[in-house]
Amino acid sequence: MELLRLCNITKTYRSSGILRRRPDVHALRDVSLHVNRSEIVGLVGASGCGKSTLGRIILRLERADGGKLWLNEREMFHAEPRRASFAYRSLVQMIFQDPFASLNPAHSVAYHLERPLLRHGLATQGEFKKRVHDLLHMVGLTPVERMAQAYPYVLSGGQRQRVAIARALAVNPRLIVADEPTSMLDVSIRMDILNLLARLRREQELGLLLITHDLASARYLTDRLIVLNQGVIVESGPTESVINGPKDPYTALLLDAIRNPRLERRPS
Repeated sequence: MELLRLCNITKTYRSSGILRRRPDVHALRDVSLHVNRSEIVGLVGASGCGKSTLGRIILRLERADGGKLWLNEREMFHAEPRRASFAYRSLVQMIFQDPFASLNPAHSVAYHLERPLLRHGLATQGEFKKRVHDLLHMVGLTPVERMAQAYPYVLSGGQRQRVAIARALAVNPRLIVADEPTSMLDVSIRMDILNLLARLRREQELGLLLITHDLASARYLTDRLIVLNQGVIVESGPTESVINGPKDPYTALLLDAIRNPRLERRPS
């Protein structure tokens, strides 16, 4: 079942300045893709190719210059032309790249997880503790009582990213956009986060758009790959087909950059 569809998304950043006019930056050019329920799609490309811009447009953090976005078969740019509603944000959540910057060090883990529950009216005061503990258990942060009272600055990078994932799950989303969720973590714990995302996909029936420059991680986790270069999709298809038989030279260059050739496809 199709969850998200983008059609002909365009985005241009116009130059500014009186004395010197810089060329406009065409971040996205007629980008079309879809994500099905319980599917992980990888959006891959080098830095500056437009993949994070596309993620922000899906989150409605930026406005596209053109194109259409459907969520659960509803065209959202027309239905909500300005700011995304609470209902939209409960269906689409994001995991940011930097777990050190995405959490406020002045607040406890429990506060970070209670806040979306409160804002979306998903729990009463008496239910907060159980819901927080359930979320922490879901992402493997135990003992839950101690973790709930901890502050982000005492946690490791991997633990912080698990808190960020738990926060995204708090509002029961159907789609998660994960923007380089492992790039700032130690290599030794990246696999743990990828395995967590794979498990959550199965258990929660989530659709997941993985934005990454790392084809090794994308190969391990995703069902389909979409390769973006200078704002244009140059190749797409089932992950193993793209990996084993790239049709575009840019995809072949990305494959040459895989750092760990022993990273195998996840077990089915």
